[in-house]
Amino acid sequence: MTLLYLRAFWLLQRAERMIRRGDFEGLRGFLRDLPRSPRMGIYSIKQVCRSVDIVCVFYMRRVLCLQRSVATAALLRWCSFRAEVVIAAQPLPFKSHAWVEVDGAIVNDKSYLPTIYGELDRF
Repeated sequence: MTLLYLRAFWLLQRAERMIRRGDFEGLRGFLRDLPRSPRMGIYSIKQVCRSVDIVCVFYMRRVLCLQRSVATAALLRWCSFRAEVVIAAQPLPFKSHAWVEVDGAIVNDKSYLPTIYGELDRF
């Protein structure tokens, strides 16, 4: 589990740097080009999501939902799961949100979010 925590921390930092620079294409490319790991079966989806949540609690700054979702999806992909980041918004009052899905199921947030937010992008 320690390896998951360290990797989650590194991924949160990497996502934060890209978001601060406004490099959203870089975020997409980072997730797309992430190498798959032969660690399939060692960690469950729940363990991966929990490790990111724990690291977020101790992270030195406030973690944005996009940052958390990119880190979670990257860590899930590193563990050989087919994870996608979903970015969505609601028009009035305007709010946006991001979450992670594996095989169409939300894994790091509440399952009813698609009823509140309209999907804008998925990567």
